[in-house]
Amino acid sequence: MRNALMSKQTTSAQPDTAHRPAPQHPAGADIVMLKDGQTRVSCHGDDGALGHPLIWLTAETQPDGSASVTCPYCSRIFQRPIAG
Repeated sequence: MRNALMSKQTTSAQPDTAHRPAPQHPAGADIVMLKDGQTRVSCHGDDGALGHPLIWLTAETQPDGSASVTCPYCSRIFQRPIAG
């Protein structure tokens, strides 16, 4: 039975997206601004028990001073604008 479940696959025609860049921010994603110098942030989703486990994320700082990280559970984006 396990093999039958594992071998069952659905196929659908997927458009070729290799030539198109991914959007910078997924549609409908929450964007939370980080404070100056902040790189660590916690995320637990929304709605209390309906959220997700508490996790800690580290925003990766870019050469221009900006930083961002996306929660793998809820797709919330934490970002710090370009330092200036």
